[in-house]
Amino acid sequence: MLLNHKWRFLTLAQLLFLIHISMANATVLNIDIRGGINDTVFIQATVVDEDVKTSCTRDFTIYYKLNESVFIPSFSDNTETLNRLRDFINACQRDSSLTIKRIVVTGSCSVEGGMQYNKTLAINRYTQCLNYLQKNNIDLSRYPIDVIGAGANWTQFRTLTENSGSPYKSQIMEVLNSNLTDNAKLTDMKRMDNGKLYSFLRQDVFPKLRYTNIAINYDSLSKQSQPVNYIFPRIMLYEPVEVPVYQEVVEVIEPAWRWKPLLALKTNLLFDALTALNVEVEVPIKQNWSIAGEWMFPWWLRDKDNPNKKPWRLELLCGTLEGRYWFGNRQERRVLTGWFAGLYTGAGLYDIQWKAKGYQGEFFVAAGVSAGYAHQISKRFPNLSMEYSLGIGFFRSHYRHYEAFFGSDTKWHPIRLNNGRYTWIGPTRLKVSLVWLLNYKSKKGGNL
Repeated sequence: MLLNHKWRFLTLAQLLFLIHISMANATVLNIDIRGGINDTVFIQATVVDEDVKTSCTRDFTIYYKLNESVFIPSFSDNTETLNRLRDFINACQRDSSLTIKRIVVTGSCSVEGGMQYNKTLAINRYTQCLNYLQKNNIDLSRYPIDVIGAGANWTQFRTLTENSGSPYKSQIMEVLNSNLTDNAKLTDMKRMDNGKLYSFLRQDVFPKLRYTNIAINYDSLSKQSQPVNYIFPRIMLYEPVEVPVYQEVVEVIEPAWRWKPLLALKTNLLFDALTALNVEVEVPIKQNWSIAGEWMFPWWLRDKDNPNKKPWRLELLCGTLEGRYWFGNRQERRVLTGWFAGLYTGAGLYDIQWKAKGYQGEFFVAAGVSAGYAHQISKRFPNLSMEYSLGIGFFRSHYRHYEAFFGSDTKWHPIRLNNGRYTWIGPTRLKVSLVWLLNYKSKKGGNL
């Protein structure tokens, strides 16, 4: 009886064995080996032809800040990219059906700056990126590596422009298709649309060119045959290169003369609001020094001939002289802008009356220390600035207190009440000034 059914038992056992083998060979990879980002691929060994081999490329892009080559995980989506790269390398090491053939590491820069600067910056970017990966147990040096320092990546710039929906697309492509040099193209784009086009590029396009790209070319196959030898160099040690000082080179024909600052005209808006008209002249001296002189001259009397109204009076004549030192590297800043400190002195006379009573006298500021900050208002008005300053010093005044009355000649006359002297040590000036810089034409050569 059993002998009659033994062949049936053997057939059933073989069928169960084949099902078990098929389920055991089914492999699930939770990573996209076709180069996508969010896909999940299920690879089943039972449906893969052993004679078919698929070559794929997977890209991982690390981004950088402007003029930086240090790998910052928290910048952009670098942390996510680093995790995906680690997962992919681990998957290739675990799975014998995935074989890395070649890795191409490319350092890229945006198109600003000089050629040598961008080339060196691109090399430093991929160099420090590979060092960072090696220190964090993602060592790519075991595989054939080809490294490329792309420098200013005009090719990628063109590709981004062609694939964008930017309103400036036609203007940018017109410049890129011209026969101008790279620096001349950049200069043209800076001038277009009053600088708005270039502002768009700096905000939305150029950051996408500052990267290190790791392109991993690999084979996906069901059965690995003989290993393949490649001639690409193995990079075992990466040394950063010294980056030269950034100097933007623009190939334009410049005139034999230039505009140099002559002096600055100012007015204190706080005093102007109180009808205390004033003007100040400041002259720059060499790089970090300047000298300024201020004159205040309100001189008015209201209702002086009206016996029914008591007059108001503001008569003030005074002047101050100040020397200033401007901090910082003046080669990198517009003249008379930035932080400053100074010493000042001044003197004057006054007659201030409110209705019937008033004060008149003389005063002087023996010494004062000032500090402040000035900045350009906008690029559209390069010669206009705002300045904010505070001064602390020693102030003394000899005054005469009086009361005015309306005399028989139908005019107001002061009657002196008492004399006095007033001394003050503390804030003696507060300024919020509008500044207008005047220039003059000069032949090139020499420094201010």
